[in-house]
Amino acid sequence: MGVGAALLAASAGILPGTAAFAQTGSVNAAADEADVPDLQEFAVNPDEIDSGQAPDKAPTAVDVAEVGAIVRAPLECEPGYSTYSWTGTKTPWTVTHAKGYENFTGSTATYTKSATRERTITASAEVTSGATVSANVVIASLDGQVSWTLAASGSVTNSGSESVTATMKPGSVYVFYAGARKTSGSFSYSLCNSSGTHVTVKSKGKATSFGLKREGAVRCGSTVTSASLGYVAERDYC
Repeated sequence: MGVGAALLAASAGILPGTAAFAQTGSVNAAADEADVPDLQEFAVNPDEIDSGQAPDKAPTAVDVAEVGAIVRAPLECEPGYSTYSWTGTKTPWTVTHAKGYENFTGSTATYTKSATRERTITASAEVTSGATVSANVVIASLDGQVSWTLAASGSVTNSGSESVTATMKPGSVYVFYAGARKTSGSFSYSLCNSSGTHVTVKSKGKATSFGLKREGAVRCGSTVTSASLGYVAERDYC
């Protein structure tokens, strides 16, 4: 027997065979691999290993930060975002100029007549409570509530007479008029805080402006659509 064979036989005599080694149950590689302790498992209480229970050691600062990020309340609004909300918005046709004329000449004729001022509409905004806000910004927001362009703050309708041209039938009374859509409403100005967690009402107030001007003449007693300025002129001045 050579030296190598002798050494191999000696080794076999000292170490148990593979079958005998497996039967002892002292090592189970597959089971140990599936039962590798988690990073937060500790030997203080072995029953907690892979049991789903909390470890006997307090979470680290990093853990607290991570948990805080998970449970943080969702944003209520976009940080720094401001908005105007409107209530009681009205858009009536308003006669600013009017004057009645008769045609008893016996023939139809076209006349250019003067309509005198009845009232003035002023574009303005007023804060009733809270912080001061820009009147023009408020009116620009009010503009978004209607389908026509509103006059800027400080604008006024014509304080003089309006010249109106119209054809008058004989034996009739006409009202020559001018006016515009008057737009008004109450506003609330709100601001989202820098954290996006709360909306605060900063100001409340009201605003008025005008737009969509018209002029014309209406024969008294005629049927006019209620959606027109002529309807208001016939109703109020005939």
